[in-house]
Amino acid sequence: MKIANVKFNDSQMEQIRLGLKDDLDVSKYADPKFNYRQMKEIRLGLKDGIDISQCIDLEYDWKKMKEIRRRLSESRAKLLNMI
Repeated sequence: MKIANVKFNDSQMEQIRLGLKDDLDVSKYADPKFNYRQMKEIRLGLKDGIDISQCIDLEYDWKKMKEIRRRLSESRAKLLNMI
């Protein structure tokens, strides 16, 4: 994926860099339409191994994404503890 041709600000590039460092699929959030806080919430969801499809929506602000991510992470943790 080419990132250099797209207009990202420094904060967005940092979220992409962190995702690449963690070997995450940054194509899920490497879109300049997402602000860096939205990108961070998507990245953290990917890092936690949760299905982030429920929070990838440009209509959601980063706070809503964070709420969804936390809820999904908590549900995942509960399921793993039952195993």
